[in-house]
Amino acid sequence: MRANKNKYNYYETESFYLSAYLISEGLQISSVKNHTQQGKYIFCFYDNKNLQNKVSDFYSLSAFVKPQDYSNAEKTLRSIIYSRREYESK
Repeated sequence: MRANKNKYNYYETESFYLSAYLISEGLQISSVKNHTQQGKYIFCFYDNKNLQNKVSDFYSLSAFVKPQDYSNAEKTLRSIIYSRREYESK
């Protein structure tokens, strides 16, 4: 699993589930980039202290989120991925 902070103050992760959690917590996704391996994507978020706290909560298993919010965030991410795949296949 890849997750890092790059030089442009963006937080990048390949984790679909972390990304869904961050979106369900109201954090804004800045972009989605293609990963060169296995058709995976890298999800980019604006990095700030709130994001770092949410990532820490997620990985320490202390995060709580409303199930409907999380489900909606997953659907949003799947839609983004599907749209990108459709666009890239043209």
